[in-house]
Amino acid sequence: MRRNLTDATIKTLPFGEKKYNVWDLNLPTFGVRVTKSTRTFVLKKDNRYHTLGRWPAVSLKQAREEAKRRLALKYFPQPTTAPPDAIDQYLEHQKSRIRPGSFIRFRLHLLRDFPKKRLENVTSNDLHDAIKHLSPSQANLAFTVFKVFLNHCVQRDYIAKYPLQGAKLPHKVVTRDRVL
Repeated sequence: MRRNLTDATIKTLPFGEKKYNVWDLNLPTFGVRVTKSTRTFVLKKDNRYHTLGRWPAVSLKQAREEAKRRLALKYFPQPTTAPPDAIDQYLEHQKSRIRPGSFIRFRLHLLRDFPKKRLENVTSNDLHDAIKHLSPSQANLAFTVFKVFLNHCVQRDYIAKYPLQGAKLPHKVVTRDRVL
């Protein structure tokens, strides 16, 4: 449905059991998505909805300006990849590159120990907390796997910054006195 969006129009949009969109007549890809309890400004580009903010916290004027800015700059941030999807892609990438035993350990640590958070919200402290229950050698291995995985995520633009910049192994590596 298309309407000339004004503050009064948005205020009178009824909440419903199903979500629906009301598109602006002046800016065709800009509109309001109405759900059971919220009214959210959205911008549609390439069959993707980009959220601009919730009404009334974000005014119609602010949302319209942001929509025009994004259209002018062609700024449409990619949605973040969920950790399970990123882990699956990483493991698929590594499967032919590493030994089968290493692959099993990588998979174990990523699926079992990696924090269950969105990738962009993972911090160094989260990773240290995730491996504190492991033995020192297993913690070092898990930490190394996390570093390689997060580096892979940065290279593929799943996350903007590397959370382990300058981080060291959680336990000191002890070299052996003798080798058989």
